[in-house]
Amino acid sequence: MSFNDYFAAQQGNLDQIRRLQHFVHLIEPVSSLYDLSIDTLAPDKITPLYGKLLLVCHKALMSAAALIARGQPDDSASVTRRAIEAACLARAIKHDKANLTRWLSYEKRLARWEAREQGKKPQPLSPTIANPPGHRTVDWLRGQLGVLSDVAVHFTPEFFDQQDWRTEDKGGGMVGLSLQYFEPSQRTIERALLALASVNLQILDLFNECFDNAFHGDARWRALREKIQRDGQALVKATSLRKEKGDADGSTR
Repeated sequence: MSFNDYFAAQQGNLDQIRRLQHFVHLIEPVSSLYDLSIDTLAPDKITPLYGKLLLVCHKALMSAAALIARGQPDDSASVTRRAIEAACLARAIKHDKANLTRWLSYEKRLARWEAREQGKKPQPLSPTIANPPGHRTVDWLRGQLGVLSDVAVHFTPEFFDQQDWRTEDKGGGMVGLSLQYFEPSQRTIERALLALASVNLQILDLFNECFDNAFHGDARWRALREKIQRDGQALVKATSLRKEKGDADGSTR
C-alpha cells in the first residue's frame, strides 16, 4: 500500500464512520459535554492544574475519535490510556495533594535523563500514587488501563493475534500473506466508539469531583450527560439485537 492509497483509505473511512449513529449521538455530544464542563466553571474557581488536565483529556478524546473514524481503533488505545492516567491523577491530587510531588519526582526523573545521556540504563520509575480508597470510578478506569495495555497499547500476543491477517494460495506451494491496515468490521468500530464515550463520561465525572461538583450543579450539563447515557444504552441494545438476528457485520470500506 502506497501512502496515497493509505491516505485515501483513511479519508474514505472518515467520510463513512463519522456518519454512524455511535459517532453522531455519542462522540460528538461527549465533546460538547467537555465544552459545557468548561462553561460551568467560574473563572475564579478554576484550579489551573485541574484545568490543564481536563484539556489534555478533551484533546485525547478528539484524537482517539479521529483515529477510530479513520478505521484505526487499536491505534486510539494509547491516547485513551493517557487520558485515563491524567484523570486519575487529577482525582488522586484532589484526594491527597502530596500525590503531585510523588508524580513529579523531579530528582528521579532527572537521574533517568542523565543516565540516558551517559549511555546507561535508567532506573525504573513508578511513583506511588495514593488513590482515594474504594472509589468505584477510579477503580473502573484503572481496570481499563490494563485492558488497553494488553489488547492494543503494547506489542503483546493479544495485540498480534487480533490483527486481520489474510492468506492466499498462490499455487505451486506458494502462499501470499497480507495485513489489513484498517478495521473492516463496522461492529468493531461501533464497540470502539461506545467504549470511548463510556470512558470519557467517567473521566468527566472525576473532574466534576475535582471541581467540587460544579458540573453536576448545572442543569444543562446534567441533562446532556443523561441523554448521552440513554442514547448509549439504546445503541448497545440495538447492536445486540442486530447480532442476535445474525445481521452482516458490515464494512467500513
